[in-house]
This record gives sequence, structure tokens and C-alpha cells, in this order.
Amino acid sequence: MTKTFEPEGYRCYMCAIAKNNFTDDFPISRPTDVIYEDDKTVAIVDASWIPTNKGHILVIPKVHVENIFDIPEDYLKAVYSTVQKMAKAVREVHKTDHITIRQNNGPHGDQHMWHLHVHIHPRYENDEYNQAYVVAGARKAETQEKLELAEKFRQAIANPDFE
Repeated sequence: MTKTFEPEGYRCYMCAIAKNNFTDDFPISRPTDVIYEDDKTVAIVDASWIPTNKGHILVIPKVHVENIFDIPEDYLKAVYSTVQKMAKAVREVHKTDHITIRQNNGPHGDQHMWHLHVHIHPRYENDEYNQAYVVAGARKAETQEKLELAEKFRQAIANPDFE
């Protein structure tokens, strides 16, 4: 077990999502944000959107683990299997062959939620992603925006020709 940065009394937002426990205590995400789920992972449309790269996906393990150092190997394999599937969905829906996959560990590694999760962002030529991420920050997506994008992702994944 590595050093934990999780504050005492921490209420895990990611665990609530993984358990399909959407309540007013965690109003950022809703059940309609879920686009994929299996026995070890869940994938959602993230509520935080970078201005130049709207609509990314988060993949979350269904076991509470803070970082890459402590995740059991079977969950790690499941997470990255889901990451690959969701990367293909991002490519399909956003019509791009370029993505950035981020998984942050510890406060100096830009981790802000103390439950391992993986971001899958669409990328475009000259999108200034890094500058937009650092300077402009992210905005909270509107419920309708997420709903429409989540449906597009679900349709892409459900397509028999999906690869």
C-alpha cells in the first residue's frame, strides 16, 4: 500500500458512480451519463469539459483504489480494456484519430479525486489542449449536452461493426 493522499472523512464521488448511487450529495453526474458498464468498470461522460475538446470520457474501476500503485491487477486489466473500447468510441463520435489518455497520481501529479480514474480526451490539430486545460480550465457541461453525447457514445458502442 502506498502513501494515501485521501483526506480523513473523504466521501468518494467515484465510488458513488461505480455503485450507481447518484444522489443530491453528488449532483455533478447522473445515471444518463453512464455509457458503458461491466462487472469491474464503469464509463461516463465527464462533467468537466475543456473548451477546445468537449465531451471526454472517464473510466472508473468499481473497487475503491486511490492510484495506479495499489490497484489489483485484474482491475487494472479491466480498466485498460474499457479504456481501449472507450477510446474507439471517442474516435468514432468525435471523428478524430487523435486522443489523449490521462491518469493522474498524487497531488503533484494533478490528481484531485482520490479514486483511480482514466480520462479519454478527443484531440485535434492545433487544438491547444494543454494551454486550454491549464489556462482556461474546464467548464461544467450542461445536462442536455452530456445526455446527447452519452447517447452518441452508447450508439457507437452498440453498433455491430464497432471496432
